Amino acid sequence: MATTRVAGIVVGMWKFKDVVGSETLAKVANGYKQANPGKYGQMLVRRCSKDQLAISFSYRLGDQHFKHFSDRMWTDLKRKFGDIFVGHDLTTDVWTIDDQPIA
Repeated sequence: MATTRVAGIVVGMWKFKDVVGSETLAKVANGYKQANPGKYGQMLVRRCSKDQLAISFSYRLGDQHFKHFSDRMWTDLKRKFGDIFVGHDLTTDVWTIDDQPIA
């Protein structure tokens, strides 16, 4: 099975206390996707621990630096959610295995 390293992509999740609810997070994700056309790939709301939900995503950096994206999103999410936003797990070390979409 061949893999291909993908440059210029951030993959990760923003984590929240589950008191926020999945519908609220879906609206937040949709807002970011609409405000940044062509930048976000698939976005999902998922459970990431017993008491946390996350927005999982991929994002095309373009000319933007990873640290700028990470810092900007951290600041924005902390401003919107305060302590309900508990952190993130982000990386630019990404390899594709299969590019077939989930049906």
